[in-house]
Amino acid sequence: MLALLTMRGADPLSGDDRAFLAKLNRLALEQSFDPELDIDWDADTSDEEFLALYGAWSLLAGSGKDAHLDAQARIDFARYQQANLMLFTAFLERYGLRVLEKLYDDEDDLAVVEALGHFVKEEVFHHTMFMRAVARLESAMPERPKLPRRHVQLFFRSAFALIALLPFRRLRISTGFLLMEFAEEISIVAHTVSARTVSRKESFAPRVWALHALDEARHLRFDAFIRRRYRPPRLLGLFVKVLAVPLVVFSSALLNANDVWAARQVGARVGLWHLPLLVVKTTAPFKRSVFSSVARVFARAG
Repeated sequence: MLALLTMRGADPLSGDDRAFLAKLNRLALEQSFDPELDIDWDADTSDEEFLALYGAWSLLAGSGKDAHLDAQARIDFARYQQANLMLFTAFLERYGLRVLEKLYDDEDDLAVVEALGHFVKEEVFHHTMFMRAVARLESAMPERPKLPRRHVQLFFRSAFALIALLPFRRLRISTGFLLMEFAEEISIVAHTVSARTVSRKESFAPRVWALHALDEARHLRFDAFIRRRYRPPRLLGLFVKVLAVPLVVFSSALLNANDVWAARQVGARVGLWHLPLLVVKTTAPFKRSVFSSVARVFARAG
């Protein structure tokens, strides 16, 4: 078992593996996008669209805590929530690069290395895109304070630094890729809910999620491939769950804590002590799907 954990690399690629990677690498070229060129940075999401996103996305929906909020407060809260998830995704992808870069030390097969190269390039693009989009959304609310972000950055930097310290290669890779897989699933949900809620394809926030989803659909497939390739022995797979699931749950709690902060900025009478109630009561399809994704991590881990 120890030899399996510490061995360099993984088994040689099968014919099916090579066909899978060839297709993935081809799609990375054919479906690639450049945020600078493919997003209209002067575009906007209308007030009506933000109100629709409020109903589909809001942590407050169904809680009764938003009964006194006027339309402008709901619009600004919807902006905050879009920016909040973009901020979390940006920092996760920035510090998740450590997992991808470290995998270069463990992979000699050029098909895998090429896929990693596409992944790294796309994560850099995503981080830049999301940070610019957050600034764009916040600029539309000049009278509101900006989202808290230092604790978000510190959490993801610490989380991936902790993963890098794990004693076995297969545990490091499995845990790191599972955390990234969770975040990528959430981004796909964000695109799905946004596209269903806002039909106008040029709308700014949904456009960002739509482009991101092009890459994330491939990344999810590559994540699953790498986790199979570096799966630890069955008995030690429990450690992946022990390590990854608390990170997923805590990151989700931080995301929702920022939502509570944002709700207070627009006048909602809520505090962190209301968070468990809000999580239980929210009727927003996006939030319900995110909470289901957290549960699925438990099933997949290990």
